[in-house]
Amino acid sequence: MSKILVVDDEEGIRNMMRMTLELDGHEVVLAEDGPMGLEMFKKELPDVVLLDVRLPRMDGREVLTRIKDLDADSEVIIITGHGDMEMAVECLRLEASNFLTKPVGEEVLSISLKRSLEKVALRRKVKQYTSNLETLVREANVELEQAYQFRENLIENSPDAIVSIRKGGSIIIFNSAAEKLLGYRKAEVIGKMNIRDLYPPGEAKKIMKDMRSSEFGGPGILQKREMVILDKNGIQIPVYLSASILYQGGQEAGSVGIFTDLREIKKLERRLVRTLQLRDNLIENSPSATIYAHKNGEIAIFNSAAERLTGYTKKEVIGRLNVRDVFPPGEAQQVMRELRSNDFGGPGVRERREMVVLDKERNEIPVYLYAALLYEDGKEVGSVGILTDQRPRKALERQLLRSEKLVSLGKLSAGIAHEINQPLTGVLTFAHLLKKKFRDDEPTLKDLEIIVRETTRIKGIVQGVLDFARETPMEKEARHIEEVLDQTLEIIIHQQRFFGITLNKEYDPAIPEVIVDPHLMEQVFMNIILNAVDAMNGSGTLTVRTRKAKDWLEVEFVDTGCGMPEDILDKIFDPFFTTKDSTEGMGMGLGLSVSYGIVKNHNGDILVSSKVGSGTTFTIRLPLDGDVS
Repeated sequence: MSKILVVDDEEGIRNMMRMTLELDGHEVVLAEDGPMGLEMFKKELPDVVLLDVRLPRMDGREVLTRIKDLDADSEVIIITGHGDMEMAVECLRLEASNFLTKPVGEEVLSISLKRSLEKVALRRKVKQYTSNLETLVREANVELEQAYQFRENLIENSPDAIVSIRKGGSIIIFNSAAEKLLGYRKAEVIGKMNIRDLYPPGEAKKIMKDMRSSEFGGPGILQKREMVILDKNGIQIPVYLSASILYQGGQEAGSVGIFTDLREIKKLERRLVRTLQLRDNLIENSPSATIYAHKNGEIAIFNSAAERLTGYTKKEVIGRLNVRDVFPPGEAQQVMRELRSNDFGGPGVRERREMVVLDKERNEIPVYLYAALLYEDGKEVGSVGILTDQRPRKALERQLLRSEKLVSLGKLSAGIAHEINQPLTGVLTFAHLLKKKFRDDEPTLKDLEIIVRETTRIKGIVQGVLDFARETPMEKEARHIEEVLDQTLEIIIHQQRFFGITLNKEYDPAIPEVIVDPHLMEQVFMNIILNAVDAMNGSGTLTVRTRKAKDWLEVEFVDTGCGMPEDILDKIFDPFFTTKDSTEGMGMGLGLSVSYGIVKNHNGDILVSSKVGSGTTFTIRLPLDGDVS
């Protein structure tokens, strides 16, 4: 509903217009003179004013002028008589909307009001549109300002250095991260330096060429290139560069580059490399064999100790052998089942499992196994096993057991030998007397000779037992061990069973004298050399070698004989153990036992290694700092 202000001094016209306008649905406000009309205009803010030109107290022209002063866009229709045309025209010049002549017809009034109201509505719409447009422009300006500030903040506060250039290379953007990275201040760079100044010679040109190609992310783009840039002092700084060409109006206008500092990453890489090298060195130089296998069993790590333990080389194993190949059949699968159970140290762990592995020749080697499953992102990817060779421990256990056994047997044997020696001496004495008495009785003499021979043999056995029991006192002196070896060899090499044997002597001339009982050591050497000769059965090579090993003198006897199996090696130092026919001279099984005792009494050691078909090596170790006590 529109509001109409009627200003007329004639009451009848006012009432007639009110009736007409109200019937048309308008709200009508009345005023009878100029001052009252102005007051009502200010109070009611009508949409249209119907203003009579001739008014008391203030004519229509002045009222119109004041209304326009209050609201220049107000719609004022002038109502005039026939004699007021000049005034009506003047009112039009004062921006009245229209003028009507009295008497005013209803239809003319209605049409005139309609046009004025349409103008008011249109003016309001335009005003609203203008207001909306101004709001949109303000909002757009705010958004543009915010976007600009955001872009500026984004560039300035980026953790990566950002440098933008014009087409010729002149730097126009150089953010704080670029200042920190290169040591320049913005004032030193922007508009003063060329991008070529930040690269090694020729590098900027190459980058632009690569950006214009399609090989590095597409034309106009260069993605994550690793390179170096130069700081203010000319020091090269490793960076990742991502760059793109900038266009304006379809024409190349410049480019922008983002530089990521790689110095910390390079430090971490070097630290990681050192850590990996340390890990690899720890694994490689571990005294225990270390084997890593993928989940499918393929071996991926095989350290030097594993090579020494099994006889395989890394090249023969890594990527070629399955972990099942170094275990007896079914054993690897059993270990994996135990690893996945809770019964052997927790799931994924197998602690101290005593077992055997197979070397390259398929020989069984006793070991302790410590194993664990390895995971990546919660998924099983493989397993690692640490194998500790138990052969030295078992050899030490055997040696300890042997020593304890020898001590006990020695004490027992010494007592028995003393008890047997006395009646043997009596038997042998009376047997010799009877031989003299019955020397003309041939049958009896033969029987007596058998008694003497066998009694003498028993006496030899008793003497061997006494030697084994170390009842014979030692007489130590400083001697070159080569002299003792040569004296022993001189006795043997002329014997018939040494014929066909090639003797190699490899003596170290720098070995000093050693404190030994030469007669007892000669007995030791004799036993070992004769055993070697018997093992070669008239054909082969015997190597006698001396060398210094720290504080020890080592004498090594290497033969090319038949060798011995593992079960025999465990027994050869046991007293009365022999593989020879006991009816032959020294086949009592005391030779190596006696030798073992002699060497131990010199604070030394005797070691043996052998392989069936490849020969045997005996090593005697004597201390170089021994004394005569």
